[in-house]
Amino acid sequence: MLKITKKEKLLEARRPVAVDYWLIHGRIYNDDGSAYYRFKFVIDMDLELDTYDAETGEIIPYNDALEMLIDSFCDYAGDAFNNDAARADFFDNCNNTIACWNSGRNSCWKF
Repeated sequence: MLKITKKEKLLEARRPVAVDYWLIHGRIYNDDGSAYYRFKFVIDMDLELDTYDAETGEIIPYNDALEMLIDSFCDYAGDAFNNDAARADFFDNCNNTIACWNSGRNSCWKF
């Protein structure tokens, strides 16, 4: 089971494109919830692209769009608690987003 425990807004960039950067904290639990691994990653939210549904032409509420981005990033983690390779891959991806943020590059991860 994967649970998001904290969301921190790192930066609101408004020029040339409106983008919010978030640091997401979470845990991957074992089946009975008695043990977990912590993780964190940085995600960027383009306020034009990520809050607009091109299929329906409707605006997606900010919090819903943020949750969809987080779910998309975490989706491939699957049941990573007992799968060493999947957990290592997920943690590598998380660490890469943080390294990207620390280097000053934008758009470190997009689905």
